[in-house]
Amino acid sequence: MDYEAQQLQEIEALQAIYQEDELELICAQYPDIALRVKLKSGQDGERNSDFQISLLIELPSNYPDVIPRLALEDVDDVLSTGRIQKAVKDEIGILLEEKKKETELKVEEEKEKAEAIERRKFEGIIVTPESFRIWKEKFDNERKALMEKKEKNGFVHGIRAR
Repeated sequence: MDYEAQQLQEIEALQAIYQEDELELICAQYPDIALRVKLKSGQDGERNSDFQISLLIELPSNYPDVIPRLALEDVDDVLSTGRIQKAVKDEIGILLEEKKKETELKVEEEKEKAEAIERRKFEGIIVTPESFRIWKEKFDNERKALMEKKEKNGFVHGIRAR
């Protein structure tokens, strides 16, 4: 296939991809084919700060063997100092708000941990029938061992036997 036919097919493909208001055919005559693609920052009405830039595409006579010449148009407004400063301020504001929320969340978590520790002081140990039985057996065995030791040393009910 020759270069002219390939370039005309490229134009048809681009026309199928882009809407009529997004693609402008500046020159359709080979070898001076040129197109403009209008690129938007978002969908229509999506944001107040929408902007548009244009991509100018010029196809050399031996395209696609050689890459096309590309140029951006309408970038002055997009890259203006005021617009960049506003974007930076917006981003910093968002970051500061996120940092503030993180700090508040950490403070709240620490407060909840401290309150949980304080509550545990008053909760005590939960006694179940099984835990009471184990404690009682241990207590009875300790008392029995203590009584046997006292009797062995001659003490009966806290009084030394003579």
